[in-house]
Amino acid sequence: MRLASSEDLQVQLLRQLIGYGLAVSVFITLLMSSEFLALELDINPLHVVAIAMLFAVILLLHFLFVRSRLSTAQVYIEEQPLHLTFWHNEKIIEQYEERLVESMQKKKVFLNPKLTLDALAEETGISKAHISEYLRVYKKSNFYEWVASYRITYAIALLDCEFQPLKMEALAKESGFLSKTSFNKHFKTQVGISPSNYRSSIESR
Repeated sequence: MRLASSEDLQVQLLRQLIGYGLAVSVFITLLMSSEFLALELDINPLHVVAIAMLFAVILLLHFLFVRSRLSTAQVYIEEQPLHLTFWHNEKIIEQYEERLVESMQKKKVFLNPKLTLDALAEETGISKAHISEYLRVYKKSNFYEWVASYRITYAIALLDCEFQPLKMEALAKESGFLSKTSFNKHFKTQVGISPSNYRSSIESR
């Protein structure tokens, strides 16, 4: 069952408020013009006020009820996975790609060893949920593996052009890793050999 969109609920609320308003206006106009039209309406003025106040309360309660439904619909939409909300919207996906490339390739935020998903979301203006879903759907990866891949690519570039070899621990920190152990693990996963063996293969060329 599809939840009504926020636009649908706004239109529905507007139509119903107009309907209630017209009903109240017609009723009050009829009462006020009863003498002019020679209609004998034996109605106590206090009853008129009471009925008008009742309509006002109904309008208020109805507004609060529909607004709560509207808020629920908006939260529902915001919490939808990326593939349900933006899968068909190539422009939004392209915007996400551009922002992430700007942050990772140009600004090189991955060199910050304390980079978190929260920090990247703030940097790019993309929600954490959408970054995670984007990486899962389009990069077949998660945040930590994706960031690690940038760091390993950067480390490989350093190894390929280094004039004075760095110690592996220094190379790990230079590439954005907090520890040599994590660096070795991700390097071997991505490249297939350890950083030391990779360096040896370069030196033997």
